[in-house]
Amino acid sequence: MKIIFIVTISLIILIGLVFAGCAHEQIMTAENWEEKQQEEELEQVVQDSIPWSEAKNHIGKRLTVYGPVVSTFYHKEGKGRPTFLNIGNPHPNPDRFTIVIWGDKRDNFSQAPEVYYSNKTIYVYGLIEDYKGVPQIIVDSPDQIKE
Repeated sequence: MKIIFIVTISLIILIGLVFAGCAHEQIMTAENWEEKQQEEELEQVVQDSIPWSEAKNHIGKRLTVYGPVVSTFYHKEGKGRPTFLNIGNPHPNPDRFTIVIWGDKRDNFSQAPEVYYSNKTIYVYGLIEDYKGVPQIIVDSPDQIKE
């Protein structure tokens, strides 16, 4: 009788531990859900993107373009106070892709874009336009840029 009681108690404890482990996994999954969503979103962005060197062939299209930010410049005294993020090659090389962030949109960014994105490979979504032979995307929000 004592053996049956001990086995029964042991099984109850074991079942409790199994359920506690499952509950813990569910809690961890809930905590990491947002991170997982961001990873899946970035995977989709990467799959649907084109390299910066091909942007000139897609003028007028809304696409995601990726590449390394090799030079930046915040023209705080210039008309419209633009920030330029040059991808692929630095300004003034015409074989580059440029991201333009106008001064009135800088407050949408938590950090200075010319510092934060410098030397990073990024993905930018928007309308590809041509400005004097250089393809560019004008960015209004950091949501348009993924690292």
